[in-house]
Amino acid sequence: MTGPHVKRAIVYALINSLCNTPNIWTSYLYRNAAPRFLLAFAVDLAAAVGLVLFAGATWWYLRRQNRRIEAGIDLGSSGPTKLQIENGFRYQL
Repeated sequence: MTGPHVKRAIVYALINSLCNTPNIWTSYLYRNAAPRFLLAFAVDLAAAVGLVLFAGATWWYLRRQNRRIEAGIDLGSSGPTKLQIENGFRYQL
């Protein structure tokens, strides 16, 4: 039972559980600090900055992978297959 459907089910369960954790810890950030909520806003700002940095790093990585594809460098087993590359596969930016 180690087929792809089992892995997919595990990943969906993990995503579901991780995406629901903010429902627990955000209630502790917005306590009785009204009307300023400095801690909560600092966490929100840090998450937004982290998201922008992660998106920039992902864009840079995929651009680098596209350049390696165009140069004919093998991306290994985790990259696209030769058939996909011959059909014009590129990562969307």
